[in-house]
Amino acid sequence: MVYVPTIFDQELHNPSDDPGPEFEEKFLRVDLSEAWRLTKNDKDQPENFGPFVRAALADYFVGPRIPHLKLSLRDRRRGYDRLDKAAEGFLSEIDNAHWQIWYELHDPYFQNEPEDFDGFLDTENEGLTFGEFQIEELNQSVTRFREMLAEARESNDHVLKGRPKQNEGLDDLITRLGRLFQMATGDAPLKTYRYDVMQERREYQGPFFEFVFEIVWKFNGKTTPSNNSIGEVARRIFKGR
Repeated sequence: MVYVPTIFDQELHNPSDDPGPEFEEKFLRVDLSEAWRLTKNDKDQPENFGPFVRAALADYFVGPRIPHLKLSLRDRRRGYDRLDKAAEGFLSEIDNAHWQIWYELHDPYFQNEPEDFDGFLDTENEGLTFGEFQIEELNQSVTRFREMLAEARESNDHVLKGRPKQNEGLDDLITRLGRLFQMATGDAPLKTYRYDVMQERREYQGPFFEFVFEIVWKFNGKTTPSNNSIGEVARRIFKGR
């Protein structure tokens, strides 16, 4: 059987967030020895096999707890609109602020003026007080922000139309377990499998699916995601490989 330890080392990934005690309790249900046995690799189980499985499951576990990994097109447009409206309103308030506000702002700006303030004024801003310079910089920054906002919206307006994918975390998990399976066996995940519609709740069968079910179902403590859900994701990801 094919087994290359350095590949595991290179592929090993540590999740950015601590998955917490609930994850640890669920991970203890996973029988790593049985999962390794299902690869039919005659080598001893490598030390980093467990950490690889743990990292894949940790990312899968953390994902659903984040309320909005990706926004729908409609929600993104609303977000852009709110930001632009807020920036536009801010600029309007600056332009229309009462003279007394500016008068009262003069003293704190004067008290906090840097000693070398005149030295970094360019020709365009020559003659401005420190307060006037700060307000002008703020105006320009917010105006530039609105321009960047419009550019970002235009370039991404076609992305992710409709609602976000609900099983994106499962896609990533199956992809990573597929790489792990192929590293351990030398075979593509779907090299040998069959689909039998007559087998209720076990339509997809084969070495890779047994490997995934052993890990994911033990972790979840039940047969979720379903056999069919895992099978459809795997076929979409590994079709033709």
